Amino acid sequence: MNLLIAALVIAGCVSPRQATGQYESARALYLRTKELPGFADYVNVFIEARKAQHLDRAACYQKTGPQRIIMILIVDRSGRITEAGSDVPGDKAGCFRKVFLGARMPIPPFAPLAVPLAIE
Repeated sequence: MNLLIAALVIAGCVSPRQATGQYESARALYLRTKELPGFADYVNVFIEARKAQHLDRAACYQKTGPQRIIMILIVDRSGRITEAGSDVPGDKAGCFRKVFLGARMPIPPFAPLAVPLAIE
């Protein structure tokens, strides 16, 4: 049990450099897969699921940081968001990263699938 708690604490401690590196690798995945069949339809379903789960937390918008953040979320074959990279570091991006990581979405047509989001 203590190991599980330690792993969760460590996983939540993503440095700005790691977040930016995650963003770059997620962006590369997005660019490779955005034209695949089912991608555009899945993004629409993803957005509806995000709204239904109320993942846009007002508290995150109040954090300091750039006004606009581009995030790319990686969805695994079970529909879970396993990575959340942002184009910029900061409290606001970190808050949204914590909100999205681990969230369950509909099962994607292929995996991993990278979903880009613009947060303003």
